[in-house]
Amino acid sequence: MRDGVDLPAAADPRDRTGRPLRVLVAEDNAANRCVLKALLQPFDIEVRLADDGCEAVAAANASAFDVLLMDANMPRMDGVEALRRIRREAGPCVAAPIYMLTADVFDDDVRRYIEAGADGVLGKPIEISQVFDVLSAVARKAA
Repeated sequence: MRDGVDLPAAADPRDRTGRPLRVLVAEDNAANRCVLKALLQPFDIEVRLADDGCEAVAAANASAFDVLLMDANMPRMDGVEALRRIRREAGPCVAAPIYMLTADVFDDDVRRYIEAGADGVLGKPIEISQVFDVLSAVARKAA
């Protein structure tokens, strides 16, 4: 158990690189943003929050992130369109792994996200162990 979170050692993304992972979380639900931030920060993960797809695109074009967690359904610009723009605009996050956060995990939905450029899909409600599996894989690649 670490910081109140029971995770297997292999799923702990800490200490995999010489610097903290930089994670952009794009989520329109304030409670979900708070939960993700609270879960990630104790593990020396730098978390940047975006309220919608427009903010996510702006952040991804302004700074490099190791991974992006993108809600599929947000106001102003949904996650799929934000994902497409991040890939198309070729900013610092063009090749960063992007995982969709969504309750829409039917085969057709997942296929649409992958075709748009997503690296994977994390279903909602969010399973913390899956998030840490993704972060651990990203950290191993960055090491």
